[in-house]
Amino acid sequence: MILVLPDGSTTAHLVKALELYRRRLRGDGMQLPEDLQTLLDAASRDRRGQAGTATAGSSSVADDGDMAPQLLTYDEAADRCRISERQIKRYVADGSLPTVKLGAARRVHVQDLADFIDSLRDSRRKAS
Repeated sequence: MILVLPDGSTTAHLVKALELYRRRLRGDGMQLPEDLQTLLDAASRDRRGQAGTATAGSSSVADDGDMAPQLLTYDEAADRCRISERQIKRYVADGSLPTVKLGAARRVHVQDLADFIDSLRDSRRKAS
C-alpha cells in the first residue's frame, strides 16, 4: 500500500488524532491496528519532513529515510517495539537502553534501539 498524505495542517491533525486514539487503546490494554500504525508513522515522518516510503506490514525498527541521526521519544520507541512507554523507561533506568540528552529531554537513537533488540535476541539464544 502506498500512502499519499495531505499537505500542512491536515497531516498534523491526522497525526494528533491517531496519537490520541493510540493512547486510548493503550489505556484499554489494546494496540493500534498495524495499518493505522503504518499510517501514523508515515504521517509523522511527513510532518517532520523526513523521507521514506511506508508500506503496510512493515515493522522494522530503523527507518530507511535519509535523516540521520534519528532520535525517538520514549513513546515513539515504545510504538516501534509494540510495548508500553513505561517498559522503555524501565530499560533506560536499568541501563539496558542508552539515551541521548537534548537539553532537558532524553531521546533514544534508532540504532541503539535496534542494538538493544538484537541483544535481547542474542541473550535468549544463549539461554537455550
